[in-house]
Amino acid sequence: MGKLLDGFIAQYDDEDSTISLKDLMSEEELVEWELMVKVMNELEIAAIGPNLRKIAKFYKLERWQEMSILALVKVMEMMLSNAKDRMDEVAGRMEALDKMNMEIDNSDRMFG
Repeated sequence: MGKLLDGFIAQYDDEDSTISLKDLMSEEELVEWELMVKVMNELEIAAIGPNLRKIAKFYKLERWQEMSILALVKVMEMMLSNAKDRMDEVAGRMEALDKMNMEIDNSDRMFG
């Protein structure tokens, strides 16, 4: 692991400590980090294309920053795919439960 992540994890694990990126990054790194947070925050999952056009127009990013943005877009895509798969799985289970409930014979009951 890198020193930055190691430092962050150490702060995270220390219950008496507060997490402070200022203790882990230089002023220049903090500016770059804040820029990346701002740019990534501009991405809306329902409007990736238009948001990427806006980012490309308004921000002069370095290649590694552009790669980071595209990695985030890929992660969003994978998250949507996983969520869809889970929803399909839940829908399948609900159908199976509905089918089981329809097969139960309640004719001998007072309200059945």
